[in-house]
Amino acid sequence: MTTRAADILQNAMSLTEAERVELAARLLDSLDSNTPSAQEEWDREIERRLAQIDGNHVQPISWTDARRQIELPRS
Repeated sequence: MTTRAADILQNAMSLTEAERVELAARLLDSLDSNTPSAQEEWDREIERRLAQIDGNHVQPISWTDARRQIELPRS
């Protein structure tokens, strides 16, 4: 990371969470005007996952079970 980028990042980290979210969204949108926004990508991913559930291709689990799996030590 350049010094200029590091300075910008340091300043950005002093923003409120809402301001950082807005800044991040605008930065992502600025990368390529032909690339869908992050929100559009998330919307597609949500639709894909809902279709998997609706089609009985996956079985949802509770947050408690998911967290337990996440916290399992990896070997």
